[in-house]
Amino acid sequence: MLTARGLAAEVDSEGSPYWLLDAETHASLLESLAERGLPVRAFLAATA
Repeated sequence: MLTARGLAAEVDSEGSPYWLLDAETHASLLESLAERGLPVRAFLAATA
């Protein structure tokens, strides 16, 4: 849905798809988490 609206782009890296968020969308999502007091943690996917 975000890709269709131009708010994200799909990138293929070594056969695995990733989605890059638009900077404004990314900031908005982080702000909404911060307002709720939830901790923001980075997640690194395990490689097979």
